[in-house]
Amino acid sequence: MVCFMGFLHVEMMTQECGGKLLAGSGWDRMFSLANIFNTGVAASLLCGKHVKRTRYAYQLTLAWLHVLKEQAYDEYCREGYGPHETMEMWENRLNSNAPTVCYWMTVRDYLVINCRFIRGPLVGDWPLTLNACEDLCPWLFAFGHTNYARWMPVFLKDMATLPDTHPSVHEAFMEGKFVVQRGDKKFSLMALDQSQEHSIKFLKEDSGSKGSMVSMRRRRSSSSQNLKSYGPLMSLRVPVSLPQATRKVWSIQSPQLLNRRSSSIISKLYVILSRMIKLSIPSKKWVQISSP
Repeated sequence: MVCFMGFLHVEMMTQECGGKLLAGSGWDRMFSLANIFNTGVAASLLCGKHVKRTRYAYQLTLAWLHVLKEQAYDEYCREGYGPHETMEMWENRLNSNAPTVCYWMTVRDYLVINCRFIRGPLVGDWPLTLNACEDLCPWLFAFGHTNYARWMPVFLKDMATLPDTHPSVHEAFMEGKFVVQRGDKKFSLMALDQSQEHSIKFLKEDSGSKGSMVSMRRRRSSSSQNLKSYGPLMSLRVPVSLPQATRKVWSIQSPQLLNRRSSSIISKLYVILSRMIKLSIPSKKWVQISSP
């Protein structure tokens, strides 16, 4: 028997951790000011209750953080004179000198880990999923999620020994059979616990139930028919057709490569965030003068 974690619930927990990290920063208010979400929906992003909406907010956040960094570095290169630092050296110096920059770079690092964890099950990339889980472990301890902090290392240890203990299961996972695909679209695979949630939802809708399993039994014929249809999706033995798995990390493209709606949203976020975050650094720290 192989014990397996539900990646949907792990993602909900990571979004809750992200809400703790972003609480009090004005991050949720920024979305309401940009007319992306209303005030109530923007506040719910900190709770991790709506997975898909929070995913979208994280993608936008990474996009405008990247835009702001590129803008600040270009300004540094235009205003300074003499040999300029590379972007990596410039970013490391700002992280050590400016607390605001250090905070938002920490947010960026956490959101990148979260997006890598999302991408792994979506494309059926087992090594990428395990790597993202390993990077999440320190954050679980930092945010006080005791149960996940205890069992995530145990899960990773079991998966590391899987080639020796259960080689056939390991081979199936490497082929992407740790997730389920319900449709023909690419980048649409889902975790097993998420597939089970969908199956339960469909069963309730077809049987007229609103949460009670007793009312489902009253329409046994309909429920039994649907169980035959949706039941195999809950098993690892179902053959899964997968797109070509990729090991690339979730990358955020520049606004020119995004669609028009996302580009306009990022522009609004950039204007608002540029007013909220000011790099209070004297101009002399932006300039590196070479010694004679």
